Amino acid sequence: MNLPDYGSADDRATFHNVVRFGVVVDRQAGQFGPQVRVSYDDRGVTSAWLPIGKQGSANCGMHYVPRVGDTVTVLHYPTGIEDGVVVCTHNTSNNPGFQPRSLNAIAMQADDGSYFEYDPDVGCLSINGISTLYLATNGDLTANVGGNATVTAATATVQAGTITLQGPVHITGTLKVDGVCTFAAGGTANPHLTNVDGSGGGS
Repeated sequence: MNLPDYGSADDRATFHNVVRFGVVVDRQAGQFGPQVRVSYDDRGVTSAWLPIGKQGSANCGMHYVPRVGDTVTVLHYPTGIEDGVVVCTHNTSNNPGFQPRSLNAIAMQADDGSYFEYDPDVGCLSINGISTLYLATNGDLTANVGGNATVTAATATVQAGTITLQGPVHITGTLKVDGVCTFAAGGTANPHLTNVDGSGGGS
């Protein structure tokens, strides 16, 4: 027999309530992770604070909290429907799922519409809609690109102790040097450089 505070003396009723669908009505950051409360309209019952099931182990895992109004599946303990764990959300009219470009894609979308998606059908990784991208490393950062690399920005700043450009450098606009410009011995310019006032340039 189950505890009278939670369960039922009828095992059939207990088994019927082990797995249930409900709607999230509240959420919080609990002591050991995110928690939600779930309402079951057919029973007129609202659960206690339930932990969110997640992939991973200890501090190596994913963080996701269902939103208020989301439909979720809850796995309950045999002691009753007030306690349990949220195992997943459902794609319904009130919380439709993100539609990536391919069924084979791995994708995530945030509330603001920004998304991360890898489409293996075309080998494309997309990070779209974010306002700020922050990368920090205590070691080296290496990017190997087999094709062309294009960076488009209103203003681009590169700051380092030493900047080395290997290979031909093509500048289509204006080059402005605020400091000292030094040419190594034997360096050449083609055609000869001419100052703005017309001087220099050599023969």
